[in-house]
Order: sequence, then structure tokens, then C-alpha cells
Amino acid sequence: MTPSANPISQTPPGNPVTFAIAVETLPDDEVLRLSNSSMPAEDQIALGDLLARQREGELSPTEAVALAYRLDDYKVRLVLQSRALAEAVARGLRPAVFSARKAVSVSPGRRPGEGDREKFRP
Repeated sequence: MTPSANPISQTPPGNPVTFAIAVETLPDDEVLRLSNSSMPAEDQIALGDLLARQREGELSPTEAVALAYRLDDYKVRLVLQSRALAEAVARGLRPAVFSARKAVSVSPGRRPGEGDREKFRP
């Protein structure tokens, strides 16, 4: 796939159009690529640095805008990745990430996990 055909690069991060990408219509290889995608290392480092500066109270107004932009980009990527992962599982391209468990109510006065293991069924 050419870079210009990459759904993530087609719209700027945070653009609502990005959320309208029809993951269901993408070919299997693109669904798998998106489901395995991650933020580039340099972007992760920059985001981490900005978050650290924010925690320390040293974020300039310009950096605050950059942080908002990077957080928005992260959110868009995460939504696309999760939608692609769900589609890949639905198509049988990869197994589910986790298995759901049916929980039965916990006895009054007990916290979940205190002798109630037999109440959780795979």
C-alpha cells in the first residue's frame, strides 16, 4: 500500500472524517496492518516529554497546543486500531485479544475474588 493510500494519513489527526473510515471495507492486509499499528517511536517520545512537562507545570502555551494535538492524534490512532482489531477478529484474521467471562454475583459481605473463584466461568 502506498503512503497516500494510508487511511490514517488521509486526514489530519482529530478530523472527524478520520473516524468515518469504513474499516469494514478495507482489504484484509490493511485491516491487519491497522490492528497491529502503533504510534511511531519519535511521536511516543515527544508525547511523553510533553506529558512530563505538563506534570511538572512547565508547559508553555505553544507546548499545550502541541500536547492537545498529539493527544488527539493518539486518540484517533487508538480508535482506528480498535476498530480494525474488531474487524480482524470478525473476519477470522486473528484471535480475540481476550476471552469474555460470565460473572455470577458475589455473596453479600464478600469482595470479588474471596473464595468466589468457582463463580467465574470461562
